Amino acid sequence: MIALIIMLWITNHATTTETAGKILVLVDGLHVRETHSAYFEQLKNLGFEVTFRMADDPSLVLSKYGELLYHHIAIFAPSTIEFGGAVNVPEIVDFVDHGGNVLVAGDSRIGHAIGSLAAECGFEFGENSTAMIDHFNNDEALDNGQHTTFFVNSENVADADIIVEKKNLAPVVYRGTGLIRRENNPLTLAIMHAPRTAYARSLEGEAGMVNRKSHWRLIGNNAVLVGAVQAKNNARIVFTGSLDMFSDEFINSNYVQEGKKIVQTGNRDFVKAITEWVFKRKGVLRVKSIRHHRSGELVPPPDYTIMDAVEYEIEVEELKNGVWVPYTVNDMQMEFVRIDPFIRMTMKSKAGKYKANFKVPDVYGVYKFLVDYSRIGWTHLRNVTQVSVRPFKHHQFERFVPSAYPYYISAFTMMLSVCERAEEEQLEDERVGLNEKRWMDALKNIMNDSSTDWEKKEAAALMQAYLYECCVCYSDVVCSLHCCGSGTTGVDEDDEDELALPIVDVTLGSHVASTSYAFVEGAFHLGDGEHEQLVPAETVLASADVAVAGDAENHLVFHHQPDRRLESHLPVQAVPLAQTAYIVDSLLPVGRVVADAQ
Repeated sequence: MIALIIMLWITNHATTTETAGKILVLVDGLHVRETHSAYFEQLKNLGFEVTFRMADDPSLVLSKYGELLYHHIAIFAPSTIEFGGAVNVPEIVDFVDHGGNVLVAGDSRIGHAIGSLAAECGFEFGENSTAMIDHFNNDEALDNGQHTTFFVNSENVADADIIVEKKNLAPVVYRGTGLIRRENNPLTLAIMHAPRTAYARSLEGEAGMVNRKSHWRLIGNNAVLVGAVQAKNNARIVFTGSLDMFSDEFINSNYVQEGKKIVQTGNRDFVKAITEWVFKRKGVLRVKSIRHHRSGELVPPPDYTIMDAVEYEIEVEELKNGVWVPYTVNDMQMEFVRIDPFIRMTMKSKAGKYKANFKVPDVYGVYKFLVDYSRIGWTHLRNVTQVSVRPFKHHQFERFVPSAYPYYISAFTMMLSVCERAEEEQLEDERVGLNEKRWMDALKNIMNDSSTDWEKKEAAALMQAYLYECCVCYSDVVCSLHCCGSGTTGVDEDDEDELALPIVDVTLGSHVASTSYAFVEGAFHLGDGEHEQLVPAETVLASADVAVAGDAENHLVFHHQPDRRLESHLPVQAVPLAQTAYIVDSLLPVGRVVADAQ
């Protein structure tokens, strides 16, 4: 039981802590182990496994069978001209490309190996035998009289607390050369720069004055004392121009200025901070988990649809004291990218979990959930999740688009008007059909020999009433008889030979007159109140619109032309002339009638 508990504790401890790794320390003399013992003791306390080797050892190897033998390298050999064994500048650069970290400590005398490595990483050491000098901030206890040992206040440290917390940092004692930072390299960072009263000078006297133009940049704040590079793969390299800064003498010394004694220098805290940072014991981020799905669901779909509501969540952790803990900030952003970002938004954080809710753009394609978080001192966090966004399926489109409502209204209005018109025409057809039946019944009564004169006159009056209604309803029909005028419609019971008809327009050749007319003894009796004219039945009474004529057998023949727009179609009728007076005014206004004289 106890063994099981111990095993579980070891398993849990392994999953929540991060091993420090192995460090290869390259020195140019074994005495460094004694002069810098306090610093190396710090490394062991941080959990590193330290291995010391001479920088020019011919058996030096950094990797074997494609695997790195060490996680980190500390080069405390500033005067080394060439590295030994398989180690050289390209090999160290390759070590960095594979994720290894390097700490390089220089001095006033710089060998070719260290200078070449710095040049590869965007820095340049001062000339050989050159030291930084400050006459205003020199350390009286440790200085040799040349003012090459001076202190650097926390105001000269970069504003990146994840690297060095400068708030309570005591002055750091420095002795060595400076570095020039190449401004065109965005991966470089000045962790600590020289005071504005410091400058670079050769230790060989006036004859050895620094005379290169580029080295005049080693003046004041332009001179970098501690510089860093974080590669694109998050590997880190730190350069400093002072090996003594790590020594026991500087770490354990008290700061003295103008006869005043201050408790202790800030070297111990400063070198510990930059060591933890360069060897990735802090300032390291990782993505623990990622989740994305539609709102209201829990499982990520195979693809998204345009305009979907999406929830995205990413959990980020940082390495602190060897343990992964939630990383909480309020400025982490998420982008939804298809070539260019369509959506960029700041996520809401809660205990290291960052969430974003958004709607997928109305553009289909291949998208990426992109979290690209880069802050000074932290590892570059970049996470990409690719998803597909498809268009709507045919049943997912909107049935009615709000912007098209006016067109919908106009279409429905037109359909309603067409339906109403069709209904009106149907009713008119029914009415015309009924009147036509009444017409034919009246015509039969007139032509029936058994009908009395009174019945024939009554039928003629009925047909005359229908004629007046027909002309009103079909006023758009071209007709030579416009029976919508005023007149009389009736039957005189005492007059058996003459029938009074309404006033109409009768076309007689080129002459048109408003008149009343009657059919008396085989002839039309026309008159306008002052003049009267008898026209035989054989005479054509109308122009091309209406014609009436008699035939040889004393009959009037009416022929209907089907090319006119008529609702009532009358067949060819042969009516005795004596009976024509009762039907002539009923037949003419119906449409285009042509007399067919035989």
